[in-house]
Amino acid sequence: MQTRIKKRVLMIAVLAQVGAACSLAADLLTTSFDSPDYTLGNFYTSPNIVAQHQWVPFLTTGVPNAQIENTVVHSGNQAVSVSGAGFTASNDDTSIYHILGYSDSNAAKAVDASIYMNEANFNTTWVPVALRSFNNTFIASIAVSSAGVAVTNGTAFSSRLAVQPGAWNYFRLHLDFTAQTATAYMNEVLVGSVPFPASLHDVGVVAIGAFEGNTGTANVAYLDDLAVRSVPDAYYFPEIALGGGWQSTLTYVNITPQTVTCTTTFLTPSGAPLSVPFTEGTLSTRTDVLQPGQSLHDQSQANVSAPLVFGWAEASCTGEVEASMLYRLYQGTPPVAVSEVGVNAMTAAATQFVTFAQTATGVAYANPTATPAVITFTVTSSTGAVLGSTTQTLAPSAVGIANIGPLLGLSGFTGSLEISATVPIVSFSINAEAFPVISALPPGQLGN
Repeated sequence: MQTRIKKRVLMIAVLAQVGAACSLAADLLTTSFDSPDYTLGNFYTSPNIVAQHQWVPFLTTGVPNAQIENTVVHSGNQAVSVSGAGFTASNDDTSIYHILGYSDSNAAKAVDASIYMNEANFNTTWVPVALRSFNNTFIASIAVSSAGVAVTNGTAFSSRLAVQPGAWNYFRLHLDFTAQTATAYMNEVLVGSVPFPASLHDVGVVAIGAFEGNTGTANVAYLDDLAVRSVPDAYYFPEIALGGGWQSTLTYVNITPQTVTCTTTFLTPSGAPLSVPFTEGTLSTRTDVLQPGQSLHDQSQANVSAPLVFGWAEASCTGEVEASMLYRLYQGTPPVAVSEVGVNAMTAAATQFVTFAQTATGVAYANPTATPAVITFTVTSSTGAVLGSTTQTLAPSAVGIANIGPLLGLSGFTGSLEISATVPIVSFSINAEAFPVISALPPGQLGN
């Protein structure tokens, strides 16, 4: 069996206008098909017209096989039912489409599409959810049959995972536009991954309820609680500090109803792996699996009396989390915490930053790209006069830290700092004018 969603142009004029920007996680489409938004009965009344809430049906006949019903529901008061009756083999005309607007040129670099489905015995093979690009090129889908559930790019299939019939199963399709892979989960258990074409950088259409054939009497599939969201693919921590009095604490909070896995990589100033001591061991890469609502707050176990070692970190997560790094300063014997500052992770690099600064302001900046970054630091007084400027070249995956006064050879100033770079970088600044009392300054990244 090969999943085939029709290569039919779906309102291309509309698709071309829908690519809304999203800087963090954003709902592209979420619905439980409940009343009063959706009305019981036929999803549509005739083929190839816009149906309830801008859904687009594809039928070769007028058979009303897609219904809004209230007998078998996962949550709320209604769900969608799609019947395979009247179709015999690989007939995608049972699909129901909806237009989306996502481009991976936005800050978020991943898309999650999830849905619940209930089917009696999987005599019928179904595609609970599929995603296509703006130009209607097939990206990937989940396929479910009596043989199990798999993810496919239309040519290659992952291995199959056994599926329980007659129950609500949760299916999630995750597109990673950085790795160009589609990964499927069933009830948050990994099914597998397949690649999709590197030329695809958007999601224009979601389809649900495609019929793919049967091995017996065609059944009815019930679908509920659809959610399509763009999620940040990466989280950046422009500095990690170990020793010299400092410990760094990594914090993640899973704010989704799904299991989220975060893989965090620590790097030296030159971009090599940095080994960081944590309670579970000394690691240059750590993987943390967070259940819905679960949080992680793990402080490094460095020797605070040892010389300062610094670097930076980046993480890839399968869903949206709240991510931050806490820097805590210890002094005395035995060491006692005297100050700390928490900094939220960046979810997108930028080429321009502007923030308040004075002589002791600390700045960290890292290059997450594969291209050297030429970075210019310009300091302006509180009256608007330019006080000085300097330029550095930062290698790929490298990081730098500095206090603004010494960096530019300035003393006794209060004003602002502008950072501009030839490629997108990540950065944050720390206010230290009353050290050891410190606080985080807004990163100040400007639109690019």
